[in-house]
Amino acid sequence: MTAVNMTYLFGTEAYLGCITADRDEADEAELRSQALEYINNFKENLWSEDPIVTIVAGEQLREGETVDTVNAFGKVNGKQILATQAVMDKVVKHLEALTASSSPVDLREPMRKVEQKFLSGPGAGAIIGAQAIDFQKQDGVTEIVESVEANAVERRFNDALFEDEKKGDVRIRRYPAFVGCVSNFTNFLDLFRKSIRNIELGVPVVVMSRGNTSQHMFRWCQLLLQMMLEQGVDTKYLTFVSCGVEEQRKLYQAFPKSPMYFTGSRAIAERIKPIVGSMMASTGGPNTMIATAFNSKVAEAARISNCIENKGQCTALRHLVVPKITKEDVAAIYAGLPVFGNAAEALAKGECSALLSNSTEGPLLDGYEALRQNPRVAIRMGFSPPTDINEQWRECFLDVTSPETVDDATVASLAKWLNTNQPISVAVNADDGGDLAMKVFESTSVVVYTLGSLEHPALTAQARPQDGECFGEFPPRRDLNKYTTFPVIIPSSTPGYQSQYSVEFLKARASESHGEYESYLQLASDEVLKGYMAVVVEYLVAACGPKRSRQSGPRTALFGLQRPPIISGFDTVMRCNKNTTMDEILL
Repeated sequence: MTAVNMTYLFGTEAYLGCITADRDEADEAELRSQALEYINNFKENLWSEDPIVTIVAGEQLREGETVDTVNAFGKVNGKQILATQAVMDKVVKHLEALTASSSPVDLREPMRKVEQKFLSGPGAGAIIGAQAIDFQKQDGVTEIVESVEANAVERRFNDALFEDEKKGDVRIRRYPAFVGCVSNFTNFLDLFRKSIRNIELGVPVVVMSRGNTSQHMFRWCQLLLQMMLEQGVDTKYLTFVSCGVEEQRKLYQAFPKSPMYFTGSRAIAERIKPIVGSMMASTGGPNTMIATAFNSKVAEAARISNCIENKGQCTALRHLVVPKITKEDVAAIYAGLPVFGNAAEALAKGECSALLSNSTEGPLLDGYEALRQNPRVAIRMGFSPPTDINEQWRECFLDVTSPETVDDATVASLAKWLNTNQPISVAVNADDGGDLAMKVFESTSVVVYTLGSLEHPALTAQARPQDGECFGEFPPRRDLNKYTTFPVIIPSSTPGYQSQYSVEFLKARASESHGEYESYLQLASDEVLKGYMAVVVEYLVAACGPKRSRQSGPRTALFGLQRPPIISGFDTVMRCNKNTTMDEILL
């Protein structure tokens, strides 16, 4: 009988094997050179002369209203043609045909040749350069360097998933997948993870335009289509839709079986989820750094974390906790903050956390004050964590909590705050042998914890998923279903989120004995459900316990499943009513 393939299941030894296997490395200097060459040769009016349009099966559909596009700081940088109803009807007809004929197909070989052109050569320079121009990303080079390594891991997951489908153990649902792009990591998350990883296993992809910074993802779509043609891949697998928000909503509702892969804010995810078939949303939260004392090293770690990509990165620091820190200490964090005219200048210097003088500023929020030494930095001081907090993307806003000491009462207060606000990342810097970090870890459930010392402090803005520093953007547990169907973990197989075990495979698992768990499994109402429960049990046995990954420079990575926090006021409850079945309780 076929055993459960653990290769693409998070936290197992087989999953770890995909991370620790050999892989290629990127030439960072060459990537930077190519990106700067693209920027230096960029024609100012190009994105107006070649506007964003809807593309169906390789055909550009130019009927519609022409509007301006804007970059990350609201500056007009090109044109976009919003689809007419007739164009949207063509999109719907095309996607209906794809939905009706979603048969298995193996496009790994040609799509991986395409992928390599984006990871090196002019393709890499073009997507880094366009991102720097449109989103004003300072360090798109590191994104591609990490993509070279992380993509290798996720290719292995896809290989294992496809082999299971060929054996008849799983079925990949190949309904057209909608992609909601994120600006800062569009090359890794949207181009590689959501698009190429889906297309290579025959899942059609539909990339949606954005209200801003839409130019650079449209440009990688253009390049991707061109390269697919060169490799003989049918362009029906990639659609780009340029339209307004209302047209997007109607399109989602027309395809209730299609998934949506979205990276962005919780507010937008909450509006999208009710109208899509299934939602794989990655949403951010107020990342927090805790240090037991303040010194110049902690100041530097806080500055880099808070100003990363001029705070356009999802792991940017938003909340700093240091006992007895003063306003003068906070001002010292930003002393010597590098300033460049634009992202291209920072890219040329290898900077990732400079202040960009071409960025824009919104109004100063109530309760915050601008630093006298650097009025573009806004801070809010308090003795306890803030009751309300807004990310304020692309601006240097920092909330600072200054307790008398980081004692058990402070940790308990912080834990409740972290569980309520659910940041992506928490950095803990202390010289106590890990005691504080363990207390924070056991009382919270964020995805990324980074431990450092006062001499070598950790950032919030660091995670290398290809090295087992597994990454994800989860909402608070109680609100999970408000924003997403499944939490998304990186690295993982993107088509895996829309895959099912076959009935035959599950019946085979049900026929096996499962030792001490058998009495529970026997309560299932049918063989298929029992088989699925057996798979879940086998997975949990394989995945529980920490896994130590490959060494990532000076850091050691541990990853795995974490139980819900044990803390007063955050109980884990199973809610049942008179209609709840035993099957639902067992699962």
